[in-house]
Amino acid sequence: MIYVYSDTHFDHKNIIFYCNRREDWQEKFLALHKKIVGPHDTVLFLGDLGFGSPERMKSLLDQLSFKQFIAILGNHDKSVQWLIDSGVDVVLYEHGQRMTIVDDEYPVHVTLVGQHKDPRHEQTWTQAELKVPHVAISHEPYENIDWPYLRGHTHNNPVPWDYTEEPYRLHRGMGRNVSVEMIDYTPVPLPFLIGDEPWIRKYHEHYYKHLFGFEKRRKRSDVRKGV
Repeated sequence: MIYVYSDTHFDHKNIIFYCNRREDWQEKFLALHKKIVGPHDTVLFLGDLGFGSPERMKSLLDQLSFKQFIAILGNHDKSVQWLIDSGVDVVLYEHGQRMTIVDDEYPVHVTLVGQHKDPRHEQTWTQAELKVPHVAISHEPYENIDWPYLRGHTHNNPVPWDYTEEPYRLHRGMGRNVSVEMIDYTPVPLPFLIGDEPWIRKYHEHYYKHLFGFEKRRKRSDVRKGV
């Protein structure tokens, strides 16, 4: 499975005050990551890994299980090389960059967005590619992206053109915020985030009730919204 999250800001002391994080958020996140993400899973990370040295960041990622760690460059990430030195396997950093994430359970095409423009209109797709889900990703939020779109950067603060942001909500034209504050410090499966209804119905019991316990905290209708 492909799991998604953004804006961990590891070892950033003031993030507790800026984003109202619980003091033990880092320990909670690492513990949930170890519980949920396994050695055959892929992590899709949408920027701003942490504030320590590459050696320190790598020591944190080395505690976690995953097959591949794919990241995009956030505004607080020092460079592509810094992310690679921190233990990231693949870094996307330019508008329009595409990648097929091969996964036995849920393969997907991702395209990095770097401006307020839907990348589907800039590229051609083969019939084989069109059979696989496509997801737009970015660190900072952009408007006018009319296909499944995941982004970070704003933490638990609404973006200027939206004042109704809710956890787990997929907004038309501006996507879903997967900053860790908005997903309860829990790596979340990509098909859930993009509103894949057949997948949600099939795996609701396994993921929601046993791993995440979402139904104990909020009604299911509040957890997921369609594209």
